[in-house]
Amino acid sequence: MGRISRRTFVTSAAVPLVLSGTARAGQQKDEKKDEKKDPANSRLGVGFIGMGIQSRGHVSFCLNQKDVQVLAVCDVDTTRREDAKKRVETKYADATKSGLYKGCEAYTDFRELI
Repeated sequence: MGRISRRTFVTSAAVPLVLSGTARAGQQKDEKKDEKKDPANSRLGVGFIGMGIQSRGHVSFCLNQKDVQVLAVCDVDTTRREDAKKRVETKYADATKSGLYKGCEAYTDFRELI
């Protein structure tokens, strides 16, 4: 795999985020129960690369949005990466009845996240 420039990466990563917002479907009716249910793509799954000051602010914002779910974090610094993962899992665990959530992946290489 060849080297990818930062500009190329940011351009290619931003396009799916823009398209995802327009691709969202409205609520669907469950034919059997005649009740409304959220479609599978009603939440935007996001991953963060680089857990510096700006990204930590973005993660905090996304954690408070009902239509966004943080699925992954990435940083070469172990402390930043594990802290971000812990923040995400703690926030989502508080929202579950069991108090457990282990759905946030942590990566050291951004190419694995992509």
